[in-house]
Amino acid sequence: MNIGARIKELRTAKMMTQSELAGEEITRNMLSRIENGFATPSVQTLVYLASRLGVPAGFLLAGADEEFFYRKSAAMPGILKAFAAGDWAICSDLCRGLPGRDDETALITALCAYNSAREEFSAGNLRSALSGFERTCSLCRDTVYPTGWAAGCATAYLMCITDISPSLDTSVELPASLPPVSEIDPFCAYYRRCLGEEAFEPGPDGGDDIYSLHLQAREKMKAGGCAEALVLMRRILSLPSPVPAPMLYLVFTDMENCSRELEDFRTAYEYSSVRASMLERFLRQPYRTEA
Repeated sequence: MNIGARIKELRTAKMMTQSELAGEEITRNMLSRIENGFATPSVQTLVYLASRLGVPAGFLLAGADEEFFYRKSAAMPGILKAFAAGDWAICSDLCRGLPGRDDETALITALCAYNSAREEFSAGNLRSALSGFERTCSLCRDTVYPTGWAAGCATAYLMCITDISPSLDTSVELPASLPPVSEIDPFCAYYRRCLGEEAFEPGPDGGDDIYSLHLQAREKMKAGGCAEALVLMRRILSLPSPVPAPMLYLVFTDMENCSRELEDFRTAYEYSSVRASMLERFLRQPYRTEA
């Protein structure tokens, strides 16, 4: 991009007219000639225009590679602010607005996709979550920073989504077993134990968090204690802690199975109806804009 085109791009981005940018130092006609490549600005004019556009003078002279770093330097405060606030979509948009990508912005974009997908997953928006976790796996390959944990956790979430409904197919090749690195995410650690890939070992107090309670209930079910398992799972429903919607689906599935084992078919039918309703909502959710 030549100097004139860059000046015009910055001016229009700031919604300035040629007269507003020209000010008192140069004429609007001269600015028009510079923007259209018919005149070359002097150093003094270049410094003047850069100051009115709010960029370093060197930015107007930068080559393609240098332009990226100038733009990145200007955008990073906003990118980091959005990331710290959890505004994943805004943060990603700011990164995508740069004329290129480096390892740092690729890492930030991958983490935005991962965190946004987790939020969609917890809310039960499984189609959007699936798309976001697929994007996470792809973006993790674009940076030299260590992102194996994010790709591993995204894989665990994708496996859970496809287990809930095979119709939600993924383009990511899923492994036979989940990688241990997924332990970094509480839900993924819980799901690995649900799959029997990691033994559940309750702490001295047994564990009162939602994940431990469900895993304890599953241990009771294995031992034939369906009545005790139901008590534990009903505690999950009464806790103030938010429960990810897909986990609730798994809990209601187990509660239905326990009720059937206890020959309480009326209650089993009620749990089955709740579970069917949840699955219908999961599948009805449209795709959302990717972070």
